[in-house]
Amino acid sequence: YVPGSYAPLDEVVELARVAAEYGGAYTSHIRDEADYSIGVVAAVEEVITVAREAGLPGVVTHIKVLGPRVWGFSAALVHRIERARAEGVELYADQYPYLASATGLASAL
Repeated sequence: YVPGSYAPLDEVVELARVAAEYGGAYTSHIRDEADYSIGVVAAVEEVITVAREAGLPGVVTHIKVLGPRVWGFSAALVHRIERARAEGVELYADQYPYLASATGLASAL
């Protein structure tokens, strides 16, 4: 969501390092859940990168694939999370139990 979607990855990592100093976690409503900008796989990789480089737990909030062009990508997302965990990154994901999503028009523009 704006304005956070405009922050470059290195800026997010630096802010997360400060949060790590105080025992914080990085919870991300990822930049893309489809293929509208960076793509859902790259968006999950960003969370992994922030958690790894900043040294704090990472959470992918509302993990899902949004739209038919990325249907079937779920296994790839789970694989990346499992691989990062195996490499020692503390990483989580949450999911809501609904068949649809909703975002206000202003957020989507």
